[in-house]
Amino acid sequence: MPAEVHGRELFTKNCATCHTLRAVNAVGKVGPNLDQLRPPKELVLNAIEAGRARGNGQMPADLVAGQEAKDVAAFVAAVAGR
Repeated sequence: MPAEVHGRELFTKNCATCHTLRAVNAVGKVGPNLDQLRPPKELVLNAIEAGRARGNGQMPADLVAGQEAKDVAAFVAAVAGR
């Protein structure tokens, strides 16, 4: 399965409750609106690994890790704000 396809599935399951992302019709209000941020893959991956981005917020631990985190980051970076 391609990384972005897998990332879409993982995002929908683990992230869409809190984050807004038009590509999956997610309208979460807790986390940042990813369409507005349009984060690069590296920032998404860092936020997943650290549980926050740029020192802001707090995500639940262990939502995704390893290759799954990379797949989510690739998906978000590819579709956010587009």
